[in-house]
Amino acid sequence: VTLAQIKENQGVWPISGIEEPRPALTDYEFATESGTMQVYYDDMVDFGQELPNWEHNLEVYPDNPDRKQYPLQLLNTKTRFRIHNQFNDSAWLAQYYRPTAHANPADLSAVGVKSGDTVRIVNDRGSCKVPVVANEAIRPGVIRLYEGATADYTAEGNMQYLTNGEVIERGEALAMGPVIPFNDTIVRIEKA
Repeated sequence: VTLAQIKENQGVWPISGIEEPRPALTDYEFATESGTMQVYYDDMVDFGQELPNWEHNLEVYPDNPDRKQYPLQLLNTKTRFRIHNQFNDSAWLAQYYRPTAHANPADLSAVGVKSGDTVRIVNDRGSCKVPVVANEAIRPGVIRLYEGATADYTAEGNMQYLTNGEVIERGEALAMGPVIPFNDTIVRIEKA
């Protein structure tokens, strides 16, 4: 594989032998006690979640009084340029991607920021400083920063200084263990 070949394929290199998608669960056999898809979970009874039940977010809800100070929801999303923080140190990938925040132009203009400016993303846990890109595809009230935006690659700080580290009480009973609500984080932005 050469860099020229990767460029020709827009940064993607197809793996031979998997041209057709691999179908899953074609026999409808699930890895559950009954072998069928479960909609009732005995291990969630103590948490009132035996049947999936909607509950308030911890931070991102409309009448949270802290939303006056921190009006934006921080989304911590995946990127095609790495797997979590793997490949952070890849020089050839760094020429295609550096950590940037993406926000709706209306949210940027509301605080006197334009696309290309460096912003400080702030909440009561910390801050992170990165360039910002105006992106109409981002819903107003949201700012997106790809996971793996570590202090080695941001202008200052680390995205994890901001994220909500609250552990959900029922986490230990979940099949994959505790889940931290990364996207349940409120922030504000200011020109750096």
